Amino acid sequence: MPLNDCNMKGLFIFLLSSTGFFAQQTQAQLFTGLQPGVSKGSSDLFISNFFENENDGGVSGIYAVPDYQCTGFINPSVEIVNYGSNVLSAALIKYTVDSELPQYLAWEGSLETGEADVIEFDQIQVTAGFHQLAVTIIEANGLADINGSNNDGLVDFYIIGSSISVPVSQPFETVILPEGYFVENEDEFGWKMYSQEKELGDNNYMLQMPFFYSVAENIYYAYIKNLNLLNQGSAVLNFDVAYRYYQNSGLINFDKLQVEVSVDCGAFWNVVYDKEKDDLATVPPSGASIYYPVADDEWRTETVNLDNYAGNANVMIRFKATSGHGNNLYIDNLKISSTVGLEEVANAKESMLIYPNPADDLAMIDLPWSSEASGPAIQVYNSSGQLIRQFKGLLESPAMIYTSDLPAGLYLIRLIDQGALKGISKLTVIH
Repeated sequence: MPLNDCNMKGLFIFLLSSTGFFAQQTQAQLFTGLQPGVSKGSSDLFISNFFENENDGGVSGIYAVPDYQCTGFINPSVEIVNYGSNVLSAALIKYTVDSELPQYLAWEGSLETGEADVIEFDQIQVTAGFHQLAVTIIEANGLADINGSNNDGLVDFYIIGSSISVPVSQPFETVILPEGYFVENEDEFGWKMYSQEKELGDNNYMLQMPFFYSVAENIYYAYIKNLNLLNQGSAVLNFDVAYRYYQNSGLINFDKLQVEVSVDCGAFWNVVYDKEKDDLATVPPSGASIYYPVADDEWRTETVNLDNYAGNANVMIRFKATSGHGNNLYIDNLKISSTVGLEEVANAKESMLIYPNPADDLAMIDLPWSSEASGPAIQVYNSSGQLIRQFKGLLESPAMIYTSDLPAGLYLIRLIDQGALKGISKLTVIH
């Protein structure tokens, strides 16, 4: 039977794998992402082992440990199972975070063969960064638990840590992810740092999403260091992207890249950038082989507006890659900066009348309403683009801003309603 295009791509990957290519890639990949928030143990795996030992406890799951979180502590729960023929009435559990000194928990209860119990651990303090929690049953009914095949549980997790202020510039200068950056991959063919030494002969580092090998419909995440935009009235994300999708004799495989933002530590994400296929591609499609960018004109700079997230102290941003089993994508030269200036903003609906202007002790603002309004906010920014005052709640027109304690200079007054810019004007303060 002749090979079609899909067979050919699969054959090409198989040949690469058989020659050790995947092994080399995996070896060079210094991070593979987070494991799921449960242990590697499973009671189903050991049903056949019941009655082999009289006293045999096992760890079947670790729960309540998110893949990532903002708080500096975890409250894990561990499920233990009695795999022995005797009633399990006591167990000694050892647990360790990373390479720290182990802690111990003594459990007492009554579990018949096959029964399970969930134990809630005390709060465990942890620092920012990547961690592993390991849990092991070392004694069952006061005796050493000799069946080591079901004693252990392991879970990886990431603590976000404190946010950083803008501006941020990340050119990716090593094969290691920068501090505060992490990935969440479904398999080994997800986000990773990549060096172009092989193609260009120099250490040109970038973030790579190897769609060429990835499984269609799998989703992979790359998180950047969380941001403090509390004193910013506006912000923008810029990054360079290079991408080519796969096309050969009617077979088309393309992928999707999205940028998502969260202000509640990942409980809810908003999509602020969404591109695929021709909108995402920076070079024409090809069915030749794996794509690597080799020229400057293969890159495009993308701009993502983050104004709706200004004023938040902990803003998380992640790149979401949805595989179509297409071809590789690259991100480089990531920047986040404040865009608030003293120029008029193009999408402002109205300019507010401010008087007197210049002002000494007090300025009045005519709001674009004929009556009282509840919900909007008036924001005052200095010439450096920093938010120095904000008035929320019930606003009447005209609104008053006391300027007697403001240094002389030029200020920007913005009216925000439901996250949108409704009005903007300049104010000069003199004394």
